[in-house]
Amino acid sequence: MPKVDKRSLRRANRTVVDQLSPDGQRTFWEAAQESLAPPNALGCRLWKGSTQNGYPSISRGHGVSKIKVHMLAAFMKGGRLPGPAEVCSHLCHEKLCCNPDHIVIEGIVANSKRNGCLHSFSPVTGQTWILCPHEPLCLQPDRANIRVGFTPYLLAPQPPTA
Repeated sequence: MPKVDKRSLRRANRTVVDQLSPDGQRTFWEAAQESLAPPNALGCRLWKGSTQNGYPSISRGHGVSKIKVHMLAAFMKGGRLPGPAEVCSHLCHEKLCCNPDHIVIEGIVANSKRNGCLHSFSPVTGQTWILCPHEPLCLQPDRANIRVGFTPYLLAPQPPTA
C-alpha cells in the first residue's frame, strides 16, 4: 500500500469533482472557459475569476464546496483524479494556469521537488542547457531563471596538467 502524505488527507476537492455527473463536469468546465484568458506566450490559460487558497475556483452555490478548476482541467483531460498521495501539478509553475496540457497528476513529493526548478537557460551564445531533472519536464520560460537569481556561466577550458 502506498504511503499517504498527511497533506493529502485535508484535500476534499477530489470528492467534489468526483461526485459530479459527467454532464455536470462538462457544464462546469464550459462555464470555466469564460474566466480563462487567451493563451500567453508559454501557452498558459490564466484564470481571471475567484480563487480559493490561491487556486482558481468555481462556486457551486452558498455553503457548498468550491470546485478547483485546475483539478477539473486535469480530470477532463485524463479522465481521473489524483489519488490519496497525488496532486495536480502545474508544469508551468503558474497556480492560475488551467491549461490541461500544463497539468499532470503526480505524487506530492514529486510536485514539491518542482519548486525552484531552473528548467533551462539560453545564453546570448545560443547554447541551451536543460537543467530540469523532472519527467515530464517543467515548462518555464528561460527568463524565469534570471528572476530566481540563477547566474549562468560557461566553464573555460582547463589547461592540460603536466
